[in-house]
Amino acid sequence: MSLKYRHTIYKISLLLVIVLFFNINNGYSQEDSTANTEKYKKFLPNYVKLQYAGGIGFMSVGVGYTFIKHHLDVTMFYGYVPKAFSVTDLHSISLQLTAKLLKYKINDNIEVLPLNFGWYAHHTFGEEFWIRLPDKYAKVISFTTLFLLFYSF
Repeated sequence: MSLKYRHTIYKISLLLVIVLFFNINNGYSQEDSTANTEKYKKFLPNYVKLQYAGGIGFMSVGVGYTFIKHHLDVTMFYGYVPKAFSVTDLHSISLQLTAKLLKYKINDNIEVLPLNFGWYAHHTFGEEFWIRLPDKYAKVISFTTLFLLFYSF
């Protein structure tokens, strides 16, 4: 990753932090009406996931939504692998869909989910990863999405 690209990412991150800092102070003023917040509640995620190691990155964070009476989850992850564990810093995104087919409620606080089925699409950003194959591979490999990987679990 070039120095110019990193510098741009740091500028954008700093700008985002500044904007969020100043909006937080305005977001909790006493004049706000709760009527406006009710219509936006459906856009808030149902859960946040933090994952250490695994297939998405050394550290990953995701937000997700639950549908169909808690039997279907859709989660979007951002993963990061620092240069200490790889040749370069790696950034990736994943979209995960999980179906919880069986659910047994033991008591009010414990549920057992013995059968889950899922699917996810994953992409790692970088010059050595591509979504469309370069021309030199066009005659050898016929499919065009080599590094946008699809998995089931």
